[in-house]
Amino acid sequence: LHVLASSRVFAMVSARSPNVQVKALLELKDLANAKLESGDAEEAAEQYTIALLRLKEVAAEVQAESQTLKALLLANRAQAHLKLRHWELALADCEACLKIQPDNAKALHRQSLAQHGLAEDEKRRSHGEVLKQALFCKTAGNKLLTDRQFEAAMRKYSEGLEWIEDLDQIGRDTWIALRANRCQARLKCGLWSEALEDAEAILLKEPGHPKARYRRAKALLELGRRQEAADALQQMDPSNEDVAE
Repeated sequence: LHVLASSRVFAMVSARSPNVQVKALLELKDLANAKLESGDAEEAAEQYTIALLRLKEVAAEVQAESQTLKALLLANRAQAHLKLRHWELALADCEACLKIQPDNAKALHRQSLAQHGLAEDEKRRSHGEVLKQALFCKTAGNKLLTDRQFEAAMRKYSEGLEWIEDLDQIGRDTWIALRANRCQARLKCGLWSEALEDAEAILLKEPGHPKARYRRAKALLELGRRQEAADALQQMDPSNEDVAE
Protein backbone atom coordinates (compact mmCIF):
# COMPACT_ATOMS: atom_id res chain seq x y z
CA LEU A 1 0.00 0.00 0.00
CA HIS A 2 2.83 2.38 0.88
CA VAL A 3 4.49 1.62 -2.46
CA LEU A 4 1.26 2.28 -4.37
CA ALA A 5 0.60 5.50 -2.47
CA SER A 6 4.11 6.75 -3.12
CA SER A 7 3.81 5.84 -6.81
CA ARG A 8 0.54 7.72 -7.17
CA VAL A 9 1.90 10.79 -5.41
CA PHE A 10 4.85 10.94 -7.74
CA ALA A 11 2.80 10.15 -10.85
CA MET A 12 0.71 13.27 -10.22
CA VAL A 13 3.77 15.49 -10.47
CA SER A 14 5.99 13.54 -12.85
CA ALA A 15 5.06 15.71 -15.84
CA ARG A 16 5.43 19.02 -14.02
CA SER A 17 8.35 21.39 -13.58
CA PRO A 18 11.72 20.30 -12.18
CA ASN A 19 11.02 22.24 -8.98
CA VAL A 20 7.80 20.34 -8.40
CA GLN A 21 9.56 17.03 -9.09
CA VAL A 22 12.32 17.89 -6.63
CA LYS A 23 9.70 18.80 -4.06
CA ALA A 24 7.98 15.44 -4.59
CA LEU A 25 11.27 13.63 -4.13
CA LEU A 26 11.94 15.53 -0.93
CA GLU A 27 8.49 14.58 0.32
CA LEU A 28 9.31 10.92 -0.29
CA LYS A 29 12.59 11.45 1.56
CA ASP A 30 10.76 13.09 4.48
CA LEU A 31 8.28 10.21 4.58
CA ALA A 32 11.17 7.75 4.77
CA ASN A 33 12.86 9.87 7.47
CA ALA A 34 9.68 9.78 9.54
CA LYS A 35 9.53 6.00 9.24
CA LEU A 36 13.16 5.76 10.31
CA GLU A 37 12.61 8.03 13.31
CA SER A 38 9.59 5.98 14.37
CA GLY A 39 11.72 2.84 14.42
CA ASP A 40 10.43 1.28 11.19
CA ALA A 41 13.78 0.95 9.47
CA GLU A 42 12.55 -1.66 7.02
CA GLU A 43 9.76 0.59 5.70
CA ALA A 44 12.17 3.53 5.67
CA ALA A 45 14.65 1.61 3.51
CA GLU A 46 11.83 0.76 1.10
CA GLN A 47 10.74 4.40 0.86
CA TYR A 48 14.30 5.59 0.20
CA THR A 49 14.52 2.97 -2.56
CA ILE A 50 11.30 4.27 -4.13
CA ALA A 51 12.68 7.80 -4.03
CA LEU A 52 15.94 6.68 -5.67
CA LEU A 53 14.02 4.90 -8.44
CA ARG A 54 11.90 7.98 -9.06
CA LEU A 55 15.00 10.14 -9.12
CA LYS A 56 16.47 7.89 -11.79
CA GLU A 57 13.35 8.34 -13.90
CA VAL A 58 13.44 12.14 -13.78
CA ALA A 59 17.21 12.67 -13.53
CA ALA A 60 17.32 14.46 -16.87
CA GLU A 61 14.64 16.95 -15.79
CA VAL A 62 16.24 17.70 -12.38
CA GLN A 63 19.81 17.52 -13.58
CA ALA A 64 21.05 20.32 -11.34
CA GLU A 65 19.76 18.60 -8.20
CA SER A 66 20.07 14.95 -9.24
CA GLN A 67 23.45 14.05 -7.78
CA THR A 68 22.90 15.95 -4.53
CA LEU A 69 19.54 14.24 -3.99
CA LYS A 70 21.00 10.86 -4.85
CA ALA A 71 23.81 11.26 -2.32
CA LEU A 72 21.33 12.34 0.35
CA LEU A 73 19.00 9.40 -0.27
CA LEU A 74 21.87 6.91 -0.34
CA ALA A 75 23.29 8.20 2.94
CA ASN A 76 19.87 8.03 4.56
CA ARG A 77 19.13 4.56 3.25
CA ALA A 78 22.51 3.46 4.60
CA GLN A 79 21.32 4.53 8.05
CA ALA A 80 18.17 2.41 7.66
CA HIS A 81 20.30 -0.57 6.65
CA LEU A 82 22.51 -0.03 9.69
CA LYS A 83 19.45 -0.14 11.95
CA LEU A 84 18.53 -3.46 10.33
CA ARG A 85 22.12 -4.73 10.73
CA HIS A 86 22.34 -5.15 6.95
CA TRP A 87 26.01 -4.24 6.96
CA GLU A 88 26.81 -5.05 3.33
CA LEU A 89 23.86 -3.07 1.99
CA ALA A 90 24.75 -0.13 4.23
CA LEU A 91 28.36 -0.25 3.07
CA ALA A 92 27.32 -0.34 -0.58
CA ASP A 93 25.11 2.74 -0.12
CA CYS A 94 27.87 4.62 1.69
CA GLU A 95 30.38 3.83 -1.04
CA ALA A 96 27.93 4.94 -3.74
CA CYS A 97 27.28 8.17 -1.83
CA LEU A 98 31.00 8.83 -1.40
CA LYS A 99 31.58 8.47 -5.13
CA ILE A 100 29.32 11.49 -5.51
CA GLN A 101 30.40 13.39 -2.39
CA PRO A 102 33.77 12.08 -1.15
CA ASP A 103 33.65 14.29 1.96
CA ASN A 104 30.08 13.44 3.02
CA ALA A 105 30.50 13.22 6.80
CA LYS A 106 27.42 11.07 7.41
CA ALA A 107 28.40 8.59 4.72
CA LEU A 108 31.95 8.37 6.04
CA HIS A 109 30.69 7.74 9.57
CA ARG A 110 28.13 5.18 8.45
CA GLN A 111 30.73 3.48 6.27
CA SER A 112 32.87 3.03 9.37
CA LEU A 113 29.90 1.60 11.31
CA ALA A 114 29.08 -0.83 8.51
CA GLN A 115 32.68 -2.01 8.29
CA HIS A 116 32.75 -2.50 12.06
CA GLY A 117 29.49 -4.45 11.91
CA LEU A 118 30.86 -6.74 9.21
CA ALA A 119 34.05 -7.29 11.20
CA GLU A 120 32.08 -8.15 14.35
CA ASP A 121 29.89 -10.62 12.44
CA GLU A 122 32.99 -12.30 11.04
CA LYS A 123 34.50 -12.41 14.51
CA ARG A 124 31.37 -14.06 15.91
CA ARG A 125 31.35 -16.62 13.10
CA SER A 126 35.03 -17.34 13.72
CA HIS A 127 34.46 -17.65 17.47
CA GLY A 128 31.55 -19.98 16.87
CA GLU A 129 33.66 -22.32 14.74
CA VAL A 130 36.53 -22.24 17.24
CA LEU A 131 34.20 -23.03 20.15
CA LYS A 132 32.63 -25.84 18.13
CA GLN A 133 36.04 -27.43 17.57
CA ALA A 134 37.10 -26.92 21.19
CA LEU A 135 33.90 -28.49 22.52
CA PHE A 136 34.34 -31.42 20.13
CA CYS A 137 37.81 -31.98 21.59
CA LYS A 138 36.39 -31.76 25.11
CA THR A 139 33.70 -34.37 24.37
CA ALA A 140 36.20 -36.68 22.67
CA GLY A 141 38.63 -36.24 25.55
CA ASN A 142 35.95 -37.05 28.10
CA LYS A 143 35.16 -40.31 26.33
CA LEU A 144 38.83 -41.26 26.22
CA LEU A 145 39.17 -40.44 29.90
CA THR A 146 36.15 -42.61 30.74
CA ASP A 147 37.72 -45.40 28.69
CA ARG A 148 40.91 -44.97 30.76
CA GLN A 149 42.90 -43.90 27.71
CA PHE A 150 44.54 -41.19 29.76
CA GLU A 151 47.36 -40.15 27.45
CA ALA A 152 45.02 -39.91 24.45
CA ALA A 153 42.55 -37.90 26.53
CA MET A 154 45.34 -35.56 27.60
CA ARG A 155 46.31 -34.98 23.96
CA LYS A 156 42.70 -34.30 22.96
CA TYR A 157 42.25 -31.75 25.75
CA SER A 158 45.49 -30.07 24.68
CA GLU A 159 44.19 -29.90 21.12
CA GLY A 160 41.02 -28.20 22.38
CA LEU A 161 43.10 -25.68 24.32
CA GLU A 162 45.08 -24.86 21.19
CA TRP A 163 41.83 -24.05 19.40
CA ILE A 164 40.64 -21.74 22.13
CA GLU A 165 43.79 -20.05 23.39
CA ASP A 166 43.23 -16.78 21.51
CA LEU A 167 39.56 -16.34 22.40
CA ASP A 168 38.35 -13.72 24.84
CA GLN A 169 35.63 -14.04 27.49
CA ILE A 170 33.42 -16.04 25.12
CA GLY A 171 35.72 -19.04 25.47
CA ARG A 172 36.49 -18.75 29.19
CA ASP A 173 34.20 -21.53 30.42
CA THR A 174 35.35 -23.95 27.74
CA TRP A 175 39.00 -23.11 28.47
CA ILE A 176 38.46 -23.87 32.18
CA ALA A 177 36.64 -27.14 31.43
CA LEU A 178 39.37 -28.32 29.06
CA ARG A 179 42.13 -27.36 31.48
CA ALA A 180 40.38 -29.06 34.42
CA ASN A 181 39.86 -32.24 32.44
CA ARG A 182 43.44 -32.27 31.19
CA CYS A 183 44.54 -31.82 34.78
CA GLN A 184 42.65 -34.99 35.69
CA ALA A 185 44.14 -36.88 32.75
CA ARG A 186 47.63 -35.77 33.80
CA LEU A 187 46.99 -36.99 37.33
CA LYS A 188 45.95 -40.37 35.94
CA CYS A 189 49.19 -40.46 33.95
CA GLY A 190 51.26 -39.58 37.01
CA LEU A 191 52.30 -36.23 35.56
CA TRP A 192 52.14 -34.44 38.90
CA SER A 193 53.96 -31.23 37.99
CA GLU A 194 51.96 -30.80 34.78
CA ALA A 195 48.70 -31.47 36.63
CA LEU A 196 49.66 -28.87 39.24
CA GLU A 197 50.36 -26.37 36.46
CA ASP A 198 46.87 -26.91 35.03
CA ALA A 199 45.16 -26.61 38.41
CA GLU A 200 46.98 -23.42 39.32
CA ALA A 201 46.27 -21.88 35.92
CA ILE A 202 42.55 -22.49 36.48
CA LEU A 203 42.68 -21.04 39.97
CA LEU A 204 44.22 -17.83 38.66
CA LYS A 205 41.05 -17.31 36.62
CA GLU A 206 38.56 -18.88 39.02
CA PRO A 207 39.99 -19.11 42.58
CA GLY A 208 36.99 -21.01 43.94
CA HIS A 209 36.94 -23.76 41.31
CA PRO A 210 36.43 -26.88 43.52
CA LYS A 211 37.85 -29.52 41.18
CA ALA A 212 40.94 -27.46 40.45
CA ARG A 213 41.52 -26.91 44.18
CA TYR A 214 41.14 -30.61 44.91
CA ARG A 215 43.38 -31.68 42.04
CA ARG A 216 45.97 -29.12 43.05
CA ALA A 217 46.04 -30.62 46.53
CA LYS A 218 46.35 -34.12 45.08
CA ALA A 219 49.23 -33.08 42.81
CA LEU A 220 51.00 -31.37 45.73
CA LEU A 221 50.63 -34.51 47.83
CA GLU A 222 52.09 -36.71 45.09
CA LEU A 223 54.98 -34.27 44.70
CA GLY A 224 55.79 -34.68 48.39
CA ARG A 225 54.66 -31.19 49.31
CA ARG A 226 52.51 -32.55 52.12
CA GLN A 227 52.08 -29.41 54.19
CA GLU A 228 50.93 -27.40 51.17
CA ALA A 229 48.54 -30.21 50.25
CA ALA A 230 47.16 -30.33 53.80
CA ASP A 231 46.70 -26.56 53.84
CA ALA A 232 44.85 -26.70 50.53
CA LEU A 233 42.54 -29.48 51.72
CA GLN A 234 41.72 -27.66 54.94
CA GLN A 235 40.38 -24.74 52.93
CA MET A 236 37.91 -26.97 51.11
CA ASP A 237 34.42 -28.20 51.94
CA PRO A 238 34.77 -32.01 52.08
CA SER A 239 31.05 -32.44 51.38
CA ASN A 240 31.24 -30.58 48.09
CA GLU A 241 30.12 -32.99 45.38
CA ASP A 242 32.30 -31.23 42.80
CA VAL A 243 35.47 -32.65 44.37
CA ALA A 244 34.35 -36.27 44.21
CA GLU A 245 36.52 -38.27 41.86
